[in-house]
Amino acid sequence: MKIIINTSTFKQSPEDTSPNFINSLTEGFSNVNHFFVLYPSKTSNISNKIYRKNISLLPYKYFIPRRYSNLSNNGLFPSIKKNKFNIIKVILLIISQFLNLTYYSIKLKPDLIYSHWLFPQAFISAIVGKFLRIDTVFTSHGSDVKILKNFGWLGRFIVRFSIQNSERFTVVSSSNLKIIQSLLANKNISTKQKIIPMGIEDIFYKEINQEPKKNNDILKFLYFGRMVHYKGVDLIIDAAKKIQNENEFNFHIDLIGSGILYDDLEKNIMSLGLDQHISMHHFAQKTELINYIDNADFIIIPSRLTKYEYEAGPLSLVESMSRKKICIVSNSVGFIDFANMKNSLIFENDSSLDLYNKILEGASLSKQKIKNIEGEAYKTSLEFKFEKISKNTENFLF
Repeated sequence: MKIIINTSTFKQSPEDTSPNFINSLTEGFSNVNHFFVLYPSKTSNISNKIYRKNISLLPYKYFIPRRYSNLSNNGLFPSIKKNKFNIIKVILLIISQFLNLTYYSIKLKPDLIYSHWLFPQAFISAIVGKFLRIDTVFTSHGSDVKILKNFGWLGRFIVRFSIQNSERFTVVSSSNLKIIQSLLANKNISTKQKIIPMGIEDIFYKEINQEPKKNNDILKFLYFGRMVHYKGVDLIIDAAKKIQNENEFNFHIDLIGSGILYDDLEKNIMSLGLDQHISMHHFAQKTELINYIDNADFIIIPSRLTKYEYEAGPLSLVESMSRKKICIVSNSVGFIDFANMKNSLIFENDSSLDLYNKILEGASLSKQKIKNIEGEAYKTSLEFKFEKISKNTENFLF
């Protein structure tokens, strides 16, 4: 089969800082199909549009000059929050996506269009598929549906039209599915939908660094992900200030990522006198990131639920579990379905005080308890191998 994958993000080269879970999912699909990945062009061009033998890249332009084609750096909604001017870029992206999907659908005559994110991709694909009589399927990653829920009748129309004109769809968590169902008049879509989370790369399952840690008297914490409001990085800073004031123990926190709040968070750390306890780093390469994970005692997943956004995953939770790490995770995330008292420490959404309490709880765990939690975390992570996730997705959608 020829399948067009319509997505808003795709890591087009090793230098590209975009997340690569779409890459890993696609690479895990069967070689008997040929995939054409349609995605918005980046600020840097690519010389070869053959990604691998059965995967071709179809980047499309949406803004000139190219150096301003940077929506993929932060995501569509965070980009608009950063600069209202970016709404023009988003509109141009939607128009360009529609035109390019129509063009390539006519040219390539695909058997199927597979979209990532319900809006705008699945909605646009449903329109094109309806008029060109091409079957469409999609995967919803959560945040897009949360935004649509706040757009009244228009949001409901987009969700209903996309589902009615799609053969099947997957969601990454049960909370993601509940939001979709709340926007439907007819909630009987059980034959169309299936919960299949995104997976993590095999590199996270490679041999774990067993070297003894330096400065064993210092507890090390790590956050890695985007620096945007709903990720809740500010909660970590608030909890760190309380630890410092209470003189509970020696600690250090590494914050790794980029985003619209990076500079503000860095200034806040300095103003609170926490620069000796908290270090900020831009996104690291996978091997370097894994070293940070291995050298940390705890990984913090502080995502918060907001009116327009929520964390449907995050993959950082599972990536950390695969390295046998204890995660201190907010109960608002979509992957809370897979977290429990046996494999993690869970705190209340948007509460820096409860995060602080869970940090203290983690600091007081016995060696045996730590070993037990780490073992359970690793067992949980095995369900997220892309070998399994890609196969389940392909069997259901294609």
